[in-house]
Amino acid sequence: MDRRKFLSIGNMGREPNVLNDFDVVAITPPVSGLSKYSGQWDRQRAWHLLSRTTYGPTAAEISESLDLGLDATIEKLFDVSNDTDLPLTISKADPAAAYGETFVDKARSSAEGPRREALLGWWAARMNNTRFDISEKMTIFWSNHYSTELLIINDARHSYQLYRVLRDNCIGNFRELTKLVTLTPAMLTYLNGDRNIAQSPNENYARELFELFTVGKGTQVAPGDYTNYTEDDIKAAAKALTGWTVRRRSGDDLKAEFISILHDKSTKQFSPIFNNTQLSNQEEDEYSLLIDMIYESDTAAKYLARKLYIYFVNDVIDQTVTSNVIDPLAAIIFEDGYEIERALKTLLASDHFNDVTMAGSMIKTPFDFVADTLNKLGFEINGNNFEEQYRNHLNFFVYYAAAMEQTLSDPPSVAGWPAYYQQPAMYRLWLNSVTLPLRQKITDGVLVVGLRGRNMSRSITVDLIEIVETISNAEDEYTVIDYFTDLYYPVGISNAKREFLRKSLVPEGQPEYFWAYIWGTYLADKENDEVKNGVNGLLIGFFSNLLASAEYQIN
Repeated sequence: MDRRKFLSIGNMGREPNVLNDFDVVAITPPVSGLSKYSGQWDRQRAWHLLSRTTYGPTAAEISESLDLGLDATIEKLFDVSNDTDLPLTISKADPAAAYGETFVDKARSSAEGPRREALLGWWAARMNNTRFDISEKMTIFWSNHYSTELLIINDARHSYQLYRVLRDNCIGNFRELTKLVTLTPAMLTYLNGDRNIAQSPNENYARELFELFTVGKGTQVAPGDYTNYTEDDIKAAAKALTGWTVRRRSGDDLKAEFISILHDKSTKQFSPIFNNTQLSNQEEDEYSLLIDMIYESDTAAKYLARKLYIYFVNDVIDQTVTSNVIDPLAAIIFEDGYEIERALKTLLASDHFNDVTMAGSMIKTPFDFVADTLNKLGFEINGNNFEEQYRNHLNFFVYYAAAMEQTLSDPPSVAGWPAYYQQPAMYRLWLNSVTLPLRQKITDGVLVVGLRGRNMSRSITVDLIEIVETISNAEDEYTVIDYFTDLYYPVGISNAKREFLRKSLVPEGQPEYFWAYIWGTYLADKENDEVKNGVNGLLIGFFSNLLASAEYQIN
């Protein structure tokens, strides 16, 4: 932390500068660009890449990446295939879907609450169990980009459909993904597209299509002119989008339907920003032509490149970053017709991304914090059947993250989570006077009592001694400290921090050889409960301090 000092922290009784008052100091981004990284591929860079592209990479996965090298790691991350996994019904009182069968293709039900729980538990399990694969990290990126709120949509089937569109196209074409999202029942419901008719055009979706989903709101240069679009463009787009609805009364409510008599038949005039394009009546094809028009310039490519940079790299963007990274990245996206895979691979393999100053330059999202805590400690939360898997992930992934202000499928608004757009705080918004102590409370709790949720007869625990036994030369406390700081922290630690952590294993007043002695005593007699409890108590204190440190809050 000495190199970066993301957090200048007050005292909570563990060590000077732990987790109370904090002040964030922004890094200075490197001047490097998208040139291919050719430096040393080491454990820190493998940790960095996997932590930015997956949830909670384990020691084994980091070692695998180290063995594979940069290029092969990226190829494995992008080996994304479609799957047929479906969320299943956990309610025995759902009148439309039997327990254990999927509800996504069944009729709407009075059991909407249990369906939402099943969807969220299923989704969180996919996030947590999808290993060495960028798909779930990208799906969260898109769910934040095309933000909707599960409780407003109020139909788990529709939210599942939107998830599936985002997941199946997560590294595909940006323009075509916008077309698909536009006609999902979830988005039609959320932004009132299903109420957008010729007789009374509704501009909600058209506005967000420009402002948040495609080109972004630029500088206002005149009344109603936001550089990248105008108010008149919004009005024209709203007319082009009329006629689409969700036929709930007929029961065929799992897809959008175009009704011609509700569509505006006039010619829609767009501003000089869009080359004064005129869209004549094209019926159900008109929405697609509208989106094609928006993507004719590279403005949407620049907008997406910036958002990808914030999500995967850093939130500090100066003119050098814009010139050396974002503009060239946008050029790749535009040159590839808005296919994004090559651009993403180029970014992750670049000198800029792999610069040592980028490691630990983010504050962990709640999703990353929970996944790291569960996976690096080796908690087994999948349970014995699908319902246990869903409910455990609901209890220990969804609810934990929601308490830390990141609710799965429910960002606070159509703009998504503020940490990705609200200047100047950005990532720092994940840490506040509520969430910071809560992070420490969560890690302390899982270490001391394990995971205990609603309707659980016993806690899910981990054996800390068993974890340490996997380390060679574990009788040397510095070996133990270095192994776990390498696993849990993105950056190296100071000698002062090493010595502080050492005090967890060699308490004040004990001889220098205390850890070696007590660990050796345990190995000599593993059935001695008194010795075992003593070792376990030391390890609880060590891991508690390890996970309460500022270094554990960064990614």
